[in-house]
Amino acid sequence: MNELTENRWKILRLLIDILAGLALFAAAVLIAVRWVSFDSSFYAAEFIKFDRSAYTGISQEELTKVVNALLEYLSGKAASPQITVIIHGTPASMYKERELLHLADVAHLYALSKSVIGAGALAFGCCLLLRTFLSPRRSQKLASLLVGIKNAGIVAMLVLASFAMASRADFNRLFTLFHLTVFSNDLWLLNESEHNLIKMFPEAFFYDAAARAGKACAAAFALLILVPSLPAWRNE
Repeated sequence: MNELTENRWKILRLLIDILAGLALFAAAVLIAVRWVSFDSSFYAAEFIKFDRSAYTGISQEELTKVVNALLEYLSGKAASPQITVIIHGTPASMYKERELLHLADVAHLYALSKSVIGAGALAFGCCLLLRTFLSPRRSQKLASLLVGIKNAGIVAMLVLASFAMASRADFNRLFTLFHLTVFSNDLWLLNESEHNLIKMFPEAFFYDAAARAGKACAAAFALLILVPSLPAWRNE
């Protein structure tokens, strides 16, 4: 293989690794977000941490019922998240119309996330297969695959690190940009004085959720980066 061909191969491998890393990042982040989102124990701990029962006027037991109904809705098992709860000693509907419309948008995103996870996983796998297939020597194919996994993990970790730094610098700005990007309306702009949804989930709740999902992703990416420490990859 001449030098020009080798340089082109290195560039192609680099592009494949970057694409694989981005696909890995997208799939892993959404998997982690869904894991955190559907963990009822996380909600219970956060409600205690931020004293949501006193702030909302809804008991911890009632808040648990609200979360269960919400998760049933977001998972597609219920037609509506609406539930009647005791607020400051009086039975009342949990959500107003604006909140229900916003939650419908959120449910759509959760449904869409399944397709994005599948597409990301498929793209990641295809990139690794392509990298392996294009390896010039049969004896190097396993090594090429392992290095591809490592490089994809590095790319994903770098993207995650950039988001982590942006989050620590100004989470509110990043949180707002997220909403402006994924929602085509302003239904997410709720009034804390009248909407229970934002009373129940302050911005600090989402910061903790993002941090938990981020740590899970970081652990997964770190494992993928360590995989090529096996002797086989050294032959590339």
